[in-house]
Amino acid sequence: MADVDSTQAGLMDLDERFTPENTLRISAKTGIGIDDVLLAIRDRLPAPSGEPEAPLKGLISIQIRSIPRCHGPSPYFDGILTKIWR
Repeated sequence: MADVDSTQAGLMDLDERFTPENTLRISAKTGIGIDDVLLAIRDRLPAPSGEPEAPLKGLISIQIRSIPRCHGPSPYFDGILTKIWR
């Protein structure tokens, strides 16, 4: 079973900026707190910025990281995508 308590304590030992108030108690293994993560992403991360009137630019690069199963395409867009065909 996931050990959420010891993981949270380890984060707080690692850096004083990790506090019970600003960390989420989650476990992907058991599903605890997954809804909280999605809400925190929505509420805490700023919306993407860009120049809406600028021409659309896009870049897709392949990311390969040392973490297993953590690689794949990484898209970046600037501008607005709209549906033009029905």
